[in-house]
Amino acid sequence: MIVQHILCVLAAVFGTTVSLLRLPESSAEVYTFSSTVSLNELDAAPQTKDLGYKVTGRVHLARLWTNQKDSLDNVYHIRISELKLFLKTTKNGVIEYKEQDDGFRKLKNEPFFVVWKNFRIEKIYLNDEEQTSMRNLKKAIASLFQFRDTHAHIEEMDVCGLCSVTYEVIDKFAIIKRKNNCISHLPVTEHPEKILGAERDIKRKVFYQLDESSKILKVFSSENLNLSLSIRKNVGVSVAAFLELNFNGTETESIHPISSDTADQAVEEVTKKMKMKFSPDALYITEESYKNIEKSLTQIVKSHRDNLKEINLGTYTSAASFLEVLKVVLLSSEEDIIKALKNKKNEPILNQLMDIFGSAQTLAAHKAVLKTFNFVKPKNIDPLERYLWALSLGKKPKAEFVEDLKNILKQKPQNEKLKETIILSLTAIARKLSPEVAADVFSFVKDDLSKCAKEDEFCIASHLRAFKNLKHPKAKSIFLQYAQNGSRLLSVTAMKALYSFPPSEWDSEVMKAAEKIYYQRDRIYDSSARAIAIDIIVDSKPNFETLKHLMKSLQSNTSYETRKYLLQRLQQAASLNETFNEYFRELMISENLNNYGFLAQRGLSSALSKTIYNDHYLNASLFTINEVSKSVLKRSHVSVSLEQNDEKMKVCGLDLFTGGLSSFLWSDEVAGEEDLEEPEDLIAGVELTIQGVSIRPFIFFNGHAQLMGHLWAGTASERTPLQQAIGLLHEHNENLILGTGNIIKFDLRGSSSAELAGKIDFSLWNRNAHINLDSKIGLVIDGSISIDGFFIQNKIYFDVHSEQKTEATANLDFSDEVLFCLKISQMKTEAKANINKIQKNLDTNYSIHRTKRKKLTLPGRTFALNQKNNEMCNQIFKTST
Repeated sequence: MIVQHILCVLAAVFGTTVSLLRLPESSAEVYTFSSTVSLNELDAAPQTKDLGYKVTGRVHLARLWTNQKDSLDNVYHIRISELKLFLKTTKNGVIEYKEQDDGFRKLKNEPFFVVWKNFRIEKIYLNDEEQTSMRNLKKAIASLFQFRDTHAHIEEMDVCGLCSVTYEVIDKFAIIKRKNNCISHLPVTEHPEKILGAERDIKRKVFYQLDESSKILKVFSSENLNLSLSIRKNVGVSVAAFLELNFNGTETESIHPISSDTADQAVEEVTKKMKMKFSPDALYITEESYKNIEKSLTQIVKSHRDNLKEINLGTYTSAASFLEVLKVVLLSSEEDIIKALKNKKNEPILNQLMDIFGSAQTLAAHKAVLKTFNFVKPKNIDPLERYLWALSLGKKPKAEFVEDLKNILKQKPQNEKLKETIILSLTAIARKLSPEVAADVFSFVKDDLSKCAKEDEFCIASHLRAFKNLKHPKAKSIFLQYAQNGSRLLSVTAMKALYSFPPSEWDSEVMKAAEKIYYQRDRIYDSSARAIAIDIIVDSKPNFETLKHLMKSLQSNTSYETRKYLLQRLQQAASLNETFNEYFRELMISENLNNYGFLAQRGLSSALSKTIYNDHYLNASLFTINEVSKSVLKRSHVSVSLEQNDEKMKVCGLDLFTGGLSSFLWSDEVAGEEDLEEPEDLIAGVELTIQGVSIRPFIFFNGHAQLMGHLWAGTASERTPLQQAIGLLHEHNENLILGTGNIIKFDLRGSSSAELAGKIDFSLWNRNAHINLDSKIGLVIDGSISIDGFFIQNKIYFDVHSEQKTEATANLDFSDEVLFCLKISQMKTEAKANINKIQKNLDTNYSIHRTKRKKLTLPGRTFALNQKNNEMCNQIFKTST
């Protein structure tokens, strides 16, 4: 006790950890060990059979060398013997481990040496000819001898990587070591959006039991890992791993302590006598190399050609085939991809192949596309746009993509639609790269914008949309300039771009401009620009005074549709935010606004937020805005957002816009409306935003000539695809290291196959119109987790797939009074999940294969928008019957 007290005093004075640990000096200490690994699906029932195996053996530990000047500088000789392998089985609910044939006899198993200094293992010497699995097992066992018997919080490198380690001394006989936040050298690919990524919950703990002389009696390392989807935390796999050492006595070892000047010299002296080559290595694990025998790109495309045809877009089979082909494309050469692009048999699926090559985001795929197609003088822009859309939506772009797209733009592409898609893709890609790349692209696009003629609104608008994709801070001044001084088209485009920034980036200049535009302080602004200004003010979480002025404006003589829109947005915001709701209710009373004149605003504009899916893990919301002007729908916005805890992500958005259609109406209601806006050009189209990336607008018609051409030809009355694509939705690839020396390979990918289509029936004779938009989406999430060790393979595959269909229909009747009915419906959806468990012994060809299936049904629904919409729908359909 006196010695212990002196050592503790020394540690306190000099700040040095002093250990009472005693490791063998001459004879070898023998330990039995067992390494156990098992894996199962998450939330598995107690009777569910999992996969697993166990390796047992004996560990012989002896001191080889000690630094005479430093007792904490040692080399240890460690030998493993009597290795046995057991596979986990379950019979009648009882877990058993069945011993396998002695495959270890084929593996080289030599002693190894550990350099242990100041409670850390600095290096480990292993035989060069040993299999990787054997080397990793030895690193795992060596890591157990890296510990200290004092309280500490430090960083340590062991078999799991660089870990944050906490030592907790329970008493002089027991120590607990906890490892957190282990960082390995193995590559990781994560989705930038947490909601679409994967989650891991890892708990690592090592228990040490010592005797009175500080000799190790027992070591028990336990690890529990849960790997799951962020959006569905009950879909995934759980892994349990245990490594245990138990003292089993001492024995005489043929290796005796030697005298050398350094640890390296001591190891060199012994290995020369053994006539074997040993090399120094770090404790962290080495990844096993496997020969993956995959189908060639030609073979995989051929086997999935039918599923990739256009007729199957919007189905899960299309999305599943996308993932299978993508896996091969990621490993394919430039030459193989060029062959696939030039294959005549692939012409019917060329657009879908371009989706895949763009999603792969490899230099080989990119170079192959650029060599095969002419972007400056294209024959057909459809496959080129599909490639660029996929490229812009990718999560791991390369700087080479930016330079290539800039070079194409410098050559002045002849197709204006393709040119806009290129510049939109350029800015979307640059935003995901370094700030330096984004700044360079900003200057490039700004210089290109200066070349647009002042009267060329479409050229300027395309560059504003490009800046919107880039979201560079310097772009806000450009948006503010065009929002306040541009034509109605450019003002609306600039306001949409400003609204796309997060509210935290709306500075005082943005807020001043929004108020200026809404209140029309200097000129008359387009009603859509004013509506977006309302969106910015309301979503900025205004203070009490700002909200007070906003609510008072509802009593002004401004357009009644704008007043209706403002009231709808205020009520919507109040329903979503408690502070906003308190301000809103207080002002209703203090300003005497709680009356019919205020609450019963005339007009058809509406704003709605609805929860379309909600469970313990995720909330999905549908957000719709309908801005009506002169009794005609002018702008309709529909978006779907995912929310999880504090994370929020807008998955997609659709903006339908029109202009000039009120010229077809001759109702007294329109004629009597006070509206100082200039006449609009006749136009209609749709804009798509997918995961924050804006796509080139699709114009249905621009001018009376195009509209009348569609009407007389009847082209608009047939269902016409507006957007078709297959894309990568989820991507997470990670290798996690277990303290048993195994690597968990976690591979997760998800894809969506989508088709958005629409049709319009318009009758000047009957003075009515019917618009139908429908979207079909096939979703697939494909995941696998495998643990390989020695000649054992354990793997769990899981896939979740579903098909969803949403319809939006709008009916307009202007035969008498103007009636407008909007209906949004979601069809019945079934989500199915398959879980496959596979275990193989490659040495004996023994295998186990188990399959489990699940199904979830979501009923169809039609969303209630507002009472005014319900009344007009009832009136329209009553009249039609």
